[in-house]
Amino acid sequence: MAHSPGRRGVWHWYEDHARGTGELARGFADVWGGGDLACRLGRDHDTGKGACAWQDGLIEEATTGRKVRRPPHHDAGAFLFAQAARRHPVLTPFAGVIEGHHTGLPAWSELKVRLKALMRDSAEVDEAISRVARVMPEILDGTCPAAPNWLDPHNRTSVEMLVRMTYSAVVDADRLDTAAHFRPGTHPQRAVSMAELWERYENRRREMIAERRRRGAPSWLDRLREDIYGEAVEAAAGKPGVFRLHLPTGAGKTFTGGGFALRHAALHGLR
Repeated sequence: MAHSPGRRGVWHWYEDHARGTGELARGFADVWGGGDLACRLGRDHDTGKGACAWQDGLIEEATTGRKVRRPPHHDAGAFLFAQAARRHPVLTPFAGVIEGHHTGLPAWSELKVRLKALMRDSAEVDEAISRVARVMPEILDGTCPAAPNWLDPHNRTSVEMLVRMTYSAVVDADRLDTAAHFRPGTHPQRAVSMAELWERYENRRREMIAERRRRGAPSWLDRLREDIYGEAVEAAAGKPGVFRLHLPTGAGKTFTGGGFALRHAALHGLR
């Protein structure tokens, strides 16, 4: 099983969650050519749940209602992907998508250490992999999924961008598939208008600024943030590509980055 029955009393079977997450992730990532890669990572992200200790903990938690400490379940899928990527080392960092699907992307230096340890001795993940393979034998096929044709293996920015985009697709798919199990029928899907989101974003930002000004006159830093925001929104009309925002802590990168992204997507018909 992947998740407890919840209020409905229906278990979330492992293969349903694995395949559902994989296909959702594919749908998100197809738009940038990363569908196969995201699907594989989504399919195998919870492989560690095949371990008896993890399953026993889930069953005990579901039957007693008490929280039970279960072993981590991210290493097994990361190990599987790293094995498949041995002939394509540029894809090895994508194992971090699985390794960090609950905790955040790990640093590459940390991921390398963890993968090397598993390659030397895979005993702690072998049981989970073998048990999952009984219901999903395809996890042992050993093939490496294709990367988008725009990926430049010699360009670190290119690789990092794809890792982050793929991470977003897989984590979103995992959470949506899990939510659909616990609350079926409560997640209507509709096309999102970036122009509408941009308008809502800008209105909320202005409301927040107005509230601050009611509490006191704007400081020199507030004025600087406004200038930076204005420049970023103006730059959003530029040709799609890679944009860099070099700002120190406190300069308003979160608001500025969000405003730029929504405005850029709205102007260029992007998702």
